[in-house]
Amino acid sequence: MGDLNPDQWFKAVTADDLRLYGVDIGDGETAPQAVERLADEMGVDLPAVGRCLALLRSGRCMLSGGSPMAMLSYSPRRGVYRAAYDGDCAADLSSLSITSAGVWLSLLSGEIGSLPDAEDHWLIARFTNGGVVASNRYVSDLATDYARQVDVPQIRFLPSEHGSYERLLGRAFWRCATHCLR
Repeated sequence: MGDLNPDQWFKAVTADDLRLYGVDIGDGETAPQAVERLADEMGVDLPAVGRCLALLRSGRCMLSGGSPMAMLSYSPRRGVYRAAYDGDCAADLSSLSITSAGVWLSLLSGEIGSLPDAEDHWLIARFTNGGVVASNRYVSDLATDYARQVDVPQIRFLPSEHGSYERLLGRAFWRCATHCLR
């Protein structure tokens, strides 16, 4: 599946990809037809999902933003995506094929609207030699604060302006970021 054209991801969706997210396949419907039906019902642009998947594969960046917070990254080394939703880094979302990631993004797009197709989009966090670059100040502050508390032992126990929910999101951010950067 790693060589699958991101624009055509939905044509290769399997019943297992849909089952992972509780999406039903109707009588006489194939898995790709179920995705197209779902997209029509939710107002999702499937080619836009493909462009977002391709963007994440193109460089050191990840989707990170929205409310609730959604994160999706791609590991070039492993050839799989990793997702987190509202701080939940479930094991079944840690090694997604392009088709499973496409279904996840479709469901997300149904909630948040249009998806990013360029690195300067507010839902994208980029990783540079200088650190995390994000248009969304909340995301960049969250990442920086969590890294400061966890990675520097002498600062670890300093109080944070963020609560436990933000720490949960910060941990999810860095799990996805690590996936992308390995």
